[in-house]
This record gives sequence, C-alpha cells and structure tokens, in this order.
Amino acid sequence: MKIGIVGEFDTKGGGSYHQSKKIFKILSEFKGFKFKLLTINSQKKISKKYDDKKIYYEINFIDQLFFLFYSSKIIKSLLKKFSIKSRFEKFLKKNQIDLVFFLGCSRLSLFCNNIDYVTYIYEFHHLSRPDLPEYKGWSDFDFREELLDANIKKSISLIVDTQKKGTDLVKYYNCFEDKINIIPLTTNITELETEGYEGSDFSLDIALFDYGLAWKDEGENYSFIYGVGISDNCNWNRFAKTEVSKTEDVYEAYDWANFKELHSSHGVTKEEWDKQDLVYKIYDLLNYYGYENVFGSTYHECAEIKEE
Repeated sequence: MKIGIVGEFDTKGGGSYHQSKKIFKILSEFKGFKFKLLTINSQKKISKKYDDKKIYYEINFIDQLFFLFYSSKIIKSLLKKFSIKSRFEKFLKKNQIDLVFFLGCSRLSLFCNNIDYVTYIYEFHHLSRPDLPEYKGWSDFDFREELLDANIKKSISLIVDTQKKGTDLVKYYNCFEDKINIIPLTTNITELETEGYEGSDFSLDIALFDYGLAWKDEGENYSFIYGVGISDNCNWNRFAKTEVSKTEDVYEAYDWANFKELHSSHGVTKEEWDKQDLVYKIYDLLNYYGYENVFGSTYHECAEIKEE
C-alpha cells in the first residue's frame, strides 16, 4: 500500500514541522507500506533528509476555485454528477496513492471523494478559547469548526495523542468511538539530550519539569520545548515545540509587553537584561506572561516527556 502523508515539512515550520517529522519517523518503521511525503507548495525549504521520499503538490488558482466550488452544495453536486475531479484527486491517482494521512485538518481533504484518508487531530482549542486573535482572521472559528467536522465525519480513522482528546471528540462532535485511536507521541530526556537540548538548569529534567523550558541551537534559529500543561504535583507534564529566529528583536516582537515591569520583577536594569542571550529573554517572558501570550495557543503538543 502506498500512503501519502500531508504534513508540515518546511524546516521553518516550527512546532508543526517537528511534529510531522516525528510522526513520519514512527510511520516509516512499519513494514509492508510505502510512505510518500506530499509537500504542499514546492517553494518551501524541505529537509533534505526526505529527498527520496517526497513528492510536491503546489496549490494554484484552479485549486482555489475548487475550494470555492466545494463551499456550494449545488455546485459540488454538479461536479460529482458530471465526474469532474479536482487537481488534487487527479494528482493522487497519478502518483498511485492508496491512502492519505493528514497530519492535522486540511482543506485538501475536501477533495478526497474517491480515496480514503486518516486524520491526525492536533487540537480543537478554538472551543475553549474562541477569544484568541488567531480565530478572528480568515481561518476563523467557523472555518475551523466546519473543516474539523468534515474531517471527523469523512476520515476512516482519527488519531489523537491523549485520552481526553478522544473523549472530547465524542462529547463535542458526536464522533463514533471506534474511529478514534489514541497514540501518545512520547519522548524522553535521554533522547532530548542526545539531540542537543539544554535548559536553565544543568539537569535537563529539572529544566523541563520544574521550569518548563529547554532549547536547542539550530543554526539560524533556536528550537524551544516549553511547558503547556501541569500535573497534579505542579510539575510541567505537557510540552510543545516552536522555533524563534536568533535575530528576533524581542522589543518589536513583544511590543505589547511592559518591559519596565519585567526588568524590575527580575531585579535587573534594562542594560543588564539586554546583554542576556535571546533564550534567557524568552525564558523571562514566559515566566512573566505565560506561554499563550508569548508563543500563542499551541496546536502541536509533544504529548508527554518521560522522566527517568
């Protein structure tokens, strides 16, 4: 069976890139299946590690028209009646893709009329935090809700990383329990240390579980792992990933922050604070304002990190 994986394989894709890379690594270990990365928009910088396994699909004007057509039940019915297929569906057939695995809800799933697909659902955070600014733009609350609802109903299988997400799918979307598969994406401290992660404490487990932050030098960027959930014993137990450019101007990027109060809370002057490395400035901002204000709401949780 040939399976096409649609995810984020742009090396600058932050948390979604790391999540997609991890899932692809897990899937690649299964025998008897051929996996191909369906890279959307070929101009992006894709990790060379996947050169022999990726195929490109670039969304163009015709796809945009079909997105518009599919928003109308009447036009969609006419397209089906006259067997007019979308570019994406033709592309899948040409590349002999038997099954599509969407790493997150995708509009391209709307075109999978004659091919089965599986969806990995990262989150539906818009239900609990509809006030966040990312739900006020073109991909607003209603858009996310309609797309998620369609993916839940049409996917032959749904994958989530926690029992709670599975329970919430049943509760909020009346999803059949048999369609839901829970696959935790766990990692451990040793793996992170091997990858080059470090933190504010010499012990990486203390840096993550007590202080909720670790980072890795990626050349042009820093890769951050940061806490997003706290256990009953008040330690961080859920984490997400993102990347920040080393050239980022924190005063510009976080112009909403009261830096005078921030400096005062840490007992340093502006001049002293400015001399710090970027990772410690981010660390201070996270401690003072919280991850949702600094990194925004997260859709790509790393599940749990095992203590050793």
